Amino acid sequence: IGSSLYYFGGYVNETREFQNTLHRLNTENPNLTWEEVRVVNPDFGPVKKRGCGMLSFRCENEDFIFVVGGFGPEPARRLRNFQYLETEKHRGLYRNNEQHIFSLKTGKWSVPEVKGDIPPPSTVFTITAIDDKRALMFGGRSNSQTGFVTTDSLYMVELSAHEVTWRKLNPRNDYERWPCPPNIKALLSSIAVMVNTVDGGGMSPFT
Repeated sequence: IGSSLYYFGGYVNETREFQNTLHRLNTENPNLTWEEVRVVNPDFGPVKKRGCGMLSFRCENEDFIFVVGGFGPEPARRLRNFQYLETEKHRGLYRNNEQHIFSLKTGKWSVPEVKGDIPPPSTVFTITAIDDKRALMFGGRSNSQTGFVTTDSLYMVELSAHEVTWRKLNPRNDYERWPCPPNIKALLSSIAVMVNTVDGGGMSPFT
């Protein structure tokens, strides 16, 4: 956003702790030092997690950050209309499909009204902006009875300051050319970093 990069959440290997803080890197500062962003209402923000999706968008000449999905410990509170599914492989850890919007102007988190084909709890997918208010979300991992399943699902999301609308897209009789045929689904765990796209929190072996 402008000359700044933003990063949300993550996992600290040394302390084995999940995070839900937001950090900023000013690329115009020669020291290139990350700083934690001051949040006015941290208790209303996302749960501690990693492997979530994060991107910026503009609405009414203001900049916002959108955070979706992820993987972390059982939350102290669960938001209505979202899912938190414990994994079979790692008890006490949960995938979710939470969605939050952060206003850079006010420094506040908010929970938008969410409509449409809402993705299930997911991690390590890619989400890429295609214009100021729309993005594509592809792939990732979701819960299964054996731990997780990789997916080649594709969604379009339209964003505003208070509303998020999802639409699931489907290939049109051309599955051989679809980005992820069944024999290479394992490649979905790779993370794509593109313009206006950040994987919040990254990933490590037990995601």
